[in-house]
Amino acid sequence: MQNCCYTLAIRQITCQNGVSRTVDNVYTNISIGTVISLNFGYSITIVSISNSGISIQLSNPDFIPNLIFNIPCNSYKIFDVPKESGTLRIYVGVKQVCCEQVCVCC
Repeated sequence: MQNCCYTLAIRQITCQNGVSRTVDNVYTNISIGTVISLNFGYSITIVSISNSGISIQLSNPDFIPNLIFNIPCNSYKIFDVPKESGTLRIYVGVKQVCCEQVCVCC
């Protein structure tokens, strides 16, 4: 993992009154313990990082228990989670990138 950085891309899609709403965010240089707040009380916490991917904890005490998922590097996962009315679709993508000129991880 030396000379490696990790970028997390998150897309949140919800539908309200028949209108789709999309929110895109990119988080660079994430590390273990990083907490990212999402819509409707959800959050993602980075719990581990390796050369092959990251593990995230998706949580919202009002709707779901703390759930841990592994996401391989250069890949993504889709989550459909409940909210007050309907669901929230969350795309979480992970990209491993080189942080320095000499890179041994990518």
